[in-house]
Amino acid sequence: MENGSTLGNGIDLFGINRSFNVTQISGDFYMLDTERAMFNASASTLPGNPLGAIRTFDALNNPIGNSINYTHVTSSNNSWSDPTTVSAHYNSGRAYEYFLNTHGRNSINGDGGTITSFVHINDENSQPLDNAFWNGEAMFYGDGSQSFRPLARGLDVAGHEISHGVVQNSANLVYENEPGALNESFADVFGAMVDREDWLIGEDVVRTSSFPTGALRNMQDPTQGLSNLNQNGYQPGHYNDRYQGSQDRGGVHINSGIPNRAFYLFATAIGKNKAEEIYYYALTNYLTRTSQFRDCRAAIIQASKDLYGSSECAAAVSAFNQVGISGGDCGGTTQIPVDDLVLEPNPGADLIIFSDDYSETPWLVDGALNILADPLANQRPQSQPSVSDNGSRIVFVNENENIYFIQIDWFASPPEVVESRELAIAGSWRNVAISKDGNRLAATNTGVENTITVIDLTQGSGLIFPLFNPTTSNGGTATDNVLYPDVVEFDYTGNNVIYDALNEITGQNETFQYWDIGVLRAWNNSQADFGDGQITKLFTGIPENVSIGNPSLSKTRPNVMAYDLIEEGFFSDSYFLYATNFETNDTEIVVENTVVSYPNYSRNDDRIIYNSTSFNQSVIKQIGVGTDLISPVGTESIFINDAYFGTWFSNGIRQFNVSTTDQDLESGISLNPNPVEDVLRISLDMNSNNAAHKTVIRSMDGRLIKTETLTDADQQIQIQLSGISTGMYILELHTETGIITKKFSKQ
Repeated sequence: MENGSTLGNGIDLFGINRSFNVTQISGDFYMLDTERAMFNASASTLPGNPLGAIRTFDALNNPIGNSINYTHVTSSNNSWSDPTTVSAHYNSGRAYEYFLNTHGRNSINGDGGTITSFVHINDENSQPLDNAFWNGEAMFYGDGSQSFRPLARGLDVAGHEISHGVVQNSANLVYENEPGALNESFADVFGAMVDREDWLIGEDVVRTSSFPTGALRNMQDPTQGLSNLNQNGYQPGHYNDRYQGSQDRGGVHINSGIPNRAFYLFATAIGKNKAEEIYYYALTNYLTRTSQFRDCRAAIIQASKDLYGSSECAAAVSAFNQVGISGGDCGGTTQIPVDDLVLEPNPGADLIIFSDDYSETPWLVDGALNILADPLANQRPQSQPSVSDNGSRIVFVNENENIYFIQIDWFASPPEVVESRELAIAGSWRNVAISKDGNRLAATNTGVENTITVIDLTQGSGLIFPLFNPTTSNGGTATDNVLYPDVVEFDYTGNNVIYDALNEITGQNETFQYWDIGVLRAWNNSQADFGDGQITKLFTGIPENVSIGNPSLSKTRPNVMAYDLIEEGFFSDSYFLYATNFETNDTEIVVENTVVSYPNYSRNDDRIIYNSTSFNQSVIKQIGVGTDLISPVGTESIFINDAYFGTWFSNGIRQFNVSTTDQDLESGISLNPNPVEDVLRISLDMNSNNAAHKTVIRSMDGRLIKTETLTDADQQIQIQLSGISTGMYILELHTETGIITKKFSKQ
């Protein structure tokens, strides 16, 4: 028989005969849709590694985990008898067609990426999974139990889960608190537009014994006539009634009802066609990783003006007003806050530590490449060195797979190495990073272990964090298919560890692998203790033939990161140095390289240095970057010959802007009232030539809540806070000479 795409038929979970694309390979038929325009035949190996296909796997009722032992859904005669696989495969095609035909989006990642579904998956206890979710790479559909029928039955369920992937590959809204509720809401919005017959979500999958209203959610009436959270199906429909606790990751499934109703009101006023176009435009052009409800209002208002006009904008204002989400109106250009935190450069000297290609020992030079230490230690680094922000502490993994520690006293004359030794920390280590304050280490093992070890150097204690892939399930289900992490780095707060990881799902005859980059909440500054281990993802959906890793944060912009991307080729691999602002998801190719780059930003973030080759010799090259820190400027050049593993650092002292102590960070500013209910009044004790030009409100973990530009030198400033949740916050007052910060409480 001839191989290729053909049409299959089967009865779905509604008892309806569906037609869908399948692929014939060596006489067997696979539930693998290679008929779409996005399919790249030349880059695909079938059936295991397609590029641009829609595929459905059977998890064979295995529990969620590393080795679920999935199998391809196949048929010897193109007869498809399992209604669950038929529904999942058919609905994936419908959702793909919606985003392509309505929004011009080419698959979940917007670039023709493969769409993957797993059916017949059990929970961690090997019981039928009473849920469905997106885990950053694929959709998983349980067969249902007490509360749900088979989840693959619902077209809006498939639309919802695929929409989570679209959100993750665009605004990438953090899955907690208000950004997480927006993530859920946008998934509901597009799920309801894929299955656009009504305003109900999950009506085809819920059991009325658990959901007496007959639906999981109702966008028209989020309360569904119920009165509280103890009743299944209830959501608040107004901001005043929002949930403000910590359960459900800060109410991501609960509070999504508020923006859901705003969309219903908006779409009812202007029509679904216009409304869905405006929402998609706002999601992909204006919303960012930490956007709040107020930011969503601003984004929809601006998108309405961009695409249509005054009547649509007025409808947006009215819709959000009715659900209590306050903010701007249709006048002028709507300001949509973006987390644009900029740190002052380290005031110390330019310093670079690198490995010499001949002696294989670390050298230390200044910015003019004058040698300060040759060698800095009689060790061979096996990992790129990591340096504390003041340059006093340096760590790397040596050839013995131990963590090597160097401490430098920069105040001595001349500066001297006061400590240089292997740390007595048991293990065989792959990579290590030190926090900016020099008080903590994060390390990964050489073996295939899905853990990161965090060590508090001040107390001599440590904690091993298991890694997992968070999902969008209501019950907090996670998939533990992380094989191992590689490179780690602390962010500027010291709370979070950025890491890259290889993931694997094992099938009967093949493995499904992919790389991603995540954030581990490893420390809690406010409690001076280890963090809760929560994980969010910065990059997901990386194709099987692409590796991504070696994340390296910029020195002055906490949301900017350079990293390696490797495309596996038939004859040879292609190496690229990428840079991304992961708050806005703006991404640029900085340079195409010949080897893995291990990039590192300069002290002022005007350059990136990285591993490369010249005439088959190892060199460290440099290339300039623009003010966005991601766009290349000029051409690359050799920075240091016969060298690799370059790390640029400095030895000055700077104060980061997020505090977790109970005391104010700086004086010279007073807040009234504090605690505040609606309006915060700010008084400045400073001379007139140091006027404030911007206010920024952040949560205690550094997330942007609100920002306002000040247009005059008036030192009596008022900020409207009626739309912000109760809790502790940090005010940043940006002046001509620096940033003043102060904590306050919102009632």
